[in-house]
Amino acid sequence: MGCKPSKSPGKMVLYYDKRSAPCRTVMLTAAALDLKLQLEHVDLQKGEHMKPKFLDMNPQHCIPTFKDGDFILWESRAIAQYLMNQYATDDSLYPKDPRRRALVDARLNFDQGFLYQRLLNYYVKLFFQKTHDQELLDKVIEALEMLDKFLDGKLWAAGDTMTIADFALVASVSTAEFFSDKINLDKTPHVAKWLARCKANIKGYEEHNQDGVNALKEVMSKMSTGGNLVLYYDERSSPCRTVMLTAAALGLKPEMKRFDLLKNETTADPEFLKINPQHCVPTLKDGNFVLWESRAIAQYLVNQYGANDSLYPKDPKKRALVDARLFFDLDRLYPNLSHYFTKLFYQKTRDEELLKKGHEALELLNTFLEGNMWVAGDSMTIADLCIITTVSATELLEELSVAKYENVTKWLERCKSTIKGYAEHNQPGIDALKDAMAKGI
Repeated sequence: MGCKPSKSPGKMVLYYDKRSAPCRTVMLTAAALDLKLQLEHVDLQKGEHMKPKFLDMNPQHCIPTFKDGDFILWESRAIAQYLMNQYATDDSLYPKDPRRRALVDARLNFDQGFLYQRLLNYYVKLFFQKTHDQELLDKVIEALEMLDKFLDGKLWAAGDTMTIADFALVASVSTAEFFSDKINLDKTPHVAKWLARCKANIKGYEEHNQDGVNALKEVMSKMSTGGNLVLYYDERSSPCRTVMLTAAALGLKPEMKRFDLLKNETTADPEFLKINPQHCVPTLKDGNFVLWESRAIAQYLVNQYGANDSLYPKDPKKRALVDARLFFDLDRLYPNLSHYFTKLFYQKTRDEELLKKGHEALELLNTFLEGNMWVAGDSMTIADLCIITTVSATELLEELSVAKYENVTKWLERCKSTIKGYAEHNQPGIDALKDAMAKGI
């Protein structure tokens, strides 16, 4: 079912993310009208909706946002209504009869203020806080039960014909469907039959709705799979803290297994030696996959579990710069500083040559930061998470003070206030290292 546009439309642009149910509502409506939209993806997690150009167009900075020539509109249901009023040749999908239209509007409002809102509340807490809130889920189920009553004796949400109310509601219900382990649609049989009917009859359902649901499911699957992670670590090790900060930035909570490096516990555990003959930490287990070397682990975690590529860009030039900074830490900054610490700790020897090389590396870092907020440009990346664990340890020794490096000093404070989990996943390791030095030196 669908209807051709009543007039030749001009250029229409939809700013969207296909994982968003409201965006899919608009896409289904446009498909029903055979309207071609120019799709412009907006990455909310990268803050693209907060850029001045977008804010000039939509000060509410939300998606979907729709442009039809110089006419700009946001709020998915209003966009769907506009498209029908402006371009539909008949009123089958959005009746002109006041009573029939009122019923469609009522279902749209039910979705926006009740079903979708409850689903969003549950999803946001699950996705961002990794918390299953049964009370919020019960409210979603309650809304589905209400929809089930609306559909009793009816083929479609607002009566016996498909309308834009079905587009909005199916975008929400199909999103709820992928929580199949928690939401049993068999308990709402009218909803289940209606959903099957939508899948079979709505034009462009697979392309304009299911693809987005699948993309959302993939993100959720990656996040939940993170529960299989095991990290072998010692918090006094800066490479271990690099991995801990990366996991925190991604919202991952690996099982933590501590090995005391000062007691050589990594070589004393036969099971650990089986998975890592190099007997070093950090070591990461993700199911049967085992990996060590902190920078490789950080890269893997973003590639495997990142909802986007902001921490480790896919763009070849941006990624190359991040990799260069990681290698700089591995080759110049970390070895000189860690070897200085090690010699001071175990041999009670202050190695002036290592100290000089450490400061040379810090001076290079200061140069890299000239005109940049972060070590690889204007965005925080895993290079910052790696290098901060090295640089923050310099605060333990006066001779390694970064005070004379203005850019490094400002960046260090920026990291402390900005990096997620800094106080939990980096500072305790520094404090533990300080305590060990006080006892051992």
